Amino acid sequence: MNNVDEKAMHELLMLAGSIMDKYDAIDRETGRNFNIFDIARIEDKERIVSRLLAELLDPKGRHGQGSAYLRIFLKDCLGMGGGFSEDACANLRVTTERYTDDGRQIDIAIEGSGRFIPIEAKIYAADQDRQCSDYWDYAHTLDKEAKIVYLTLYGGMPSIESRGGLADKNIVPLSFAKDILGWLEQCLALPDTIRKAPIREILVQFISAIKKITNQLEDRPMNEMIQLLSASEANMRNAQAIADSVEICRIQMVNQFFTAFEAKFKGNIERIDTDYDYNKKEDTSVRINYLFERHEGLGLSVIFALESYSGHPALVAGFGMMRHGERVTCSDSAKAKDLRAHYGIDGGKTNAWWICYENITYDGEDVNLANPGGSKENYFRLYDKDMFAKIVDSTVEQAQAVLARLKRS
Repeated sequence: MNNVDEKAMHELLMLAGSIMDKYDAIDRETGRNFNIFDIARIEDKERIVSRLLAELLDPKGRHGQGSAYLRIFLKDCLGMGGGFSEDACANLRVTTERYTDDGRQIDIAIEGSGRFIPIEAKIYAADQDRQCSDYWDYAHTLDKEAKIVYLTLYGGMPSIESRGGLADKNIVPLSFAKDILGWLEQCLALPDTIRKAPIREILVQFISAIKKITNQLEDRPMNEMIQLLSASEANMRNAQAIADSVEICRIQMVNQFFTAFEAKFKGNIERIDTDYDYNKKEDTSVRINYLFERHEGLGLSVIFALESYSGHPALVAGFGMMRHGERVTCSDSAKAKDLRAHYGIDGGKTNAWWICYENITYDGEDVNLANPGGSKENYFRLYDKDMFAKIVDSTVEQAQAVLARLKRS
């Protein structure tokens, strides 16, 4: 950061802040801040978002627009517009949490006229072992042309574990940031939608919520910010220096947070030192591990961990498995179900990496350390000394509650 004018950099931050303050004031005056997705904190809740998407896609949905929204989705998102007549499209069925033969749940399924379109929606949840592969196997029994529609924030492909050998040609990656946003904007532009205020306003708020979780600033403040930064060479140099410092600040905050947590966490439980500790790895995946119980006969150790990782930015506390000092997926062990039964775990959150886990929250919102682009509010609060202490105390309390659920044998 040589040759950086600290006074000029401070002034740049103040100017950028004044731009955001101005548009915040405008949003308050115009009511733009009254967004049900934001108020209820459901913009990144996959099950709720999937249900809303399914409702909009459903030709018999309560929106009363028939197959208009579904036709746009099939044509522009899936490139299948020519595959259905208007009557056939109107008779397609859209369901949520569609069970496969082996009991797995597909988030959204579109079916009818000999076609079956499974949609797996991921916002922050991690892939499960052979998830997409199993969905495709099931879909292929109903539709020989079936492909898995894999919907994520930015259009990524499923993990190797989820694919289980599934070829690229059988996967259609979609993004909330581009595909779903573009689809919703087209739905909003339809004359019948514009005339119906309840539907119009829900779509407007849904679009705003998607822009929030995909880090897309509204055009007005973004444009003004761009004008400010590009006004001079000095502004751009200072902006780059600020940007370079942001990740350093995050790494320092991760270390401070976990250090404070460790100092306060009391569980009569042995700390495990691994290569993936928060204080050894400058990565988006950070954790602290404790040994819960060894199972010598299985060659496994059950660990209790506090973790935040790139695939699931929200901080979680829960129980996983370790072998020879390395985390293993629950699906890698035939004894995973036996362990759940052994510890009396019935239901609760689980995935390939966790026997069971819970999200750590504060004030009803996730605590996010791995990627501040997720749920941001509690990340920024950590830079206030009083709020930092409150969030750490709350995290310790929640972690102790999760730990108390399991009893050693």
